[in-house]
Amino acid sequence: MWSDQQTVTSINQAQTSQPHFTGWFGLRCALVLVSLTLITGCQGHRSTEPPSGVVELTDANFHHEVMESKQPVLVEFWAPWCRSCVEMQPTLEGLTREFSGSVVAARLNIDEWPDIATEYGVDSPPVIILFRSGEVAKRRSGGQSLSELRELLTVTEANSKVDF
Repeated sequence: MWSDQQTVTSINQAQTSQPHFTGWFGLRCALVLVSLTLITGCQGHRSTEPPSGVVELTDANFHHEVMESKQPVLVEFWAPWCRSCVEMQPTLEGLTREFSGSVVAARLNIDEWPDIATEYGVDSPPVIILFRSGEVAKRRSGGQSLSELRELLTVTEANSKVDF
């Protein structure tokens, strides 16, 4: 038969062998869990799919899509880890709708095609380069809004040409 003292001792041993999350240790665990939840939850969906209507450039199609294009081509040199680049996806979609038929919007992943990025002096995305007849016409660095991209592309309604 167990004495009261043995019972209390057994209960105390059982309680101390179980992990508990009180005091300073519990607070640290709670902070870590909350931090991880916020970090992963606040990043949102980061799609690497090209925006609708935007040409995805590669080493194989760059020459044809950009250098041989009859229309001006606005190329975003981007990377999937670049927040400004990812945030520009809806802007590029808006650009393709607004300038449909007069300008081609395209993007090139600098991580997948570093040789092309190096050829055009791109080392930190995003970089926007406007090509006309295979030549660099204009260049901008950093994230761009739709209105900033419109400044690059001034369309004259009379002849549907893009003025540079």
